[in-house]
Amino acid sequence: MNNKSILLGPKVSRWQYLKELAESKAIVSPYGYGEICYRDMETFLAGAILIKPPMEHLNTYPSLYEPWKTYVPVEMDFSDLPNTLTDIEKNYEKYLPIAEEGQRRFLAFVNNPNDFISHLKSVLSQAGIE
Repeated sequence: MNNKSILLGPKVSRWQYLKELAESKAIVSPYGYGEICYRDMETFLAGAILIKPPMEHLNTYPSLYEPWKTYVPVEMDFSDLPNTLTDIEKNYEKYLPIAEEGQRRFLAFVNNPNDFISHLKSVLSQAGIE
């Protein structure tokens, strides 16, 4: 994308940032210090479509990253991002189930801490740590 004005703007407060997320239909979340970042969770919480480079190389718990089910994958260099954004804008209803499934999985996880505790115990047990 050559129009960098869409990437630039004044610093906004945390509340303004969250408001803008809540009003967004789709959110681009590149890798940060690792593949997963807070923006992913904020996107799921906002009920927006997560657009992200491929995540298939990671096994995560919970399983939040399933291409075309919980997020829309784009090339690592974002070369297909303009076409992806255009398609989402033109066919939003087709993409909406992806946002809904991502949000459903995220909320199911955060609203059930016992599942995480059970998973952690299982991992520790498999590692020989009781």
